[in-house]
Amino acid sequence: MKTMKIGFSRNNEDKIFSVLLQKYMNRSYSHCFVEYDTKEYLGDDAIYHSSLSAGIGYMSKVVFEESNDIVLMYEIEIPESIYYEIRESLFKVCGKKYGLMQNLGILIVDTARKLGIKMKNPLVEDENCSEMIYRHVLSILYPELKYDPNVITPRDVENILNKVGKRINNGI
Repeated sequence: MKTMKIGFSRNNEDKIFSVLLQKYMNRSYSHCFVEYDTKEYLGDDAIYHSSLSAGIGYMSKVVFEESNDIVLMYEIEIPESIYYEIRESLFKVCGKKYGLMQNLGILIVDTARKLGIKMKNPLVEDENCSEMIYRHVLSILYPELKYDPNVITPRDVENILNKVGKRINNGI
């Protein structure tokens, strides 16, 4: 078995979209990411695989923590037989644009749902952080999950991890 860490963070400069997402989800974070332990190989404590405004890619711990506060961390156990499939899936989305408009689409879908209207997210181009985690980690590891990756939020990812993962810290 291999271990993968999934974390939740927020912008430490209270950027508007981070604050709005925190308020909307009623959580102290606005973002989720995958952490890789790279100290042995690269000398840095970690590399974060993330979908931020710059797009999907890798970021060193030093750079990530300059503008983000880590709020929660979880560990999940992954059979070695699919661990590399997950890593490859994550790697293949590097360079994709961040799905900022997807977040607006989630708001539209949620508002429509409250009005009794069922619809799909009309703004699904690119990927946001929770879609990245769900599509390239959780749905591969747990194919029985039936979330729509185009409307999943970091709060949904946390709810999944509360059932299948192990919380390893409370962050800040």
